[in-house]
Amino acid sequence: MKKRARNSFSGLSQGMSPGYTIMTLRANISRWNTGTRFKSSPSPRKSKLVASARKVMLLTVSWDSEGTVHIEFLKQENTVNSERYISMLRKLNVRLKHVRPTKHAILHHDNARPHTIRQTEEALHKIKLVALPHPSYSRDLALSDFYLFQKFKKHLRGNHYESDEHVEVAVRHWFRQKCVDFFTNGTRQPVRRLRILKSLI
Repeated sequence: MKKRARNSFSGLSQGMSPGYTIMTLRANISRWNTGTRFKSSPSPRKSKLVASARKVMLLTVSWDSEGTVHIEFLKQENTVNSERYISMLRKLNVRLKHVRPTKHAILHHDNARPHTIRQTEEALHKIKLVALPHPSYSRDLALSDFYLFQKFKKHLRGNHYESDEHVEVAVRHWFRQKCVDFFTNGTRQPVRRLRILKSLI
C-alpha cells in the first residue's frame, strides 16, 4: 500500500473531530438480484438448464457511521458515468444539509473512473465536498464492497419480487431496520485492517 494512501486513513485511527462524518458511496453496477428471480420471470425447465430472466438495477448508497444518507436507483438500461455520478453528488450534497446539517462530510469512494476524472473533481470542489484518497488495488478498504453490499446481497439472495417498486421497498426497509451500531462497525473496518497491517510491518 502506498505511503500516501496509508496516511490518508491514519486520521481515522486517531479519531476524527465529532464535526466530521465519513461518507462512503457505491456507484458501480450492483447486481443486487444475483440469485433473485422476479415472480414474473419464466421458471427454468427441468429438462434443460435455462438461466432465469433477471433484472438488474443500479443501486447507489451514501452512508456514514449513523446510517444511510441518500439512496438512489437507476434502471438497468442506465450506466453510472461521470455526468450521472456528479448529478448524484449534487443530490447528496442537498440531502446532507437536511440530515447532517452540523457536520462537514468527507467523501470516501473507490477509484472507479467516474469518481476520479477531472469533471468529478471539479464538481466536488464546487460543492465543497472533500474526497478521501483511496489506495490503489485495495478493495478490502472499499467499505461498501466488502461490508455493506456483501451483507445486503446475502439478505436478498433467494427472495422473489413482483416489480422494481417492490424491490425498492425491500431495499429501503433493509437499510431502515439496521441499527446505528451496524453502520458504526462498518466505518471502523478500515481502521482495524490498517492496525493489523501495521502490526505485520
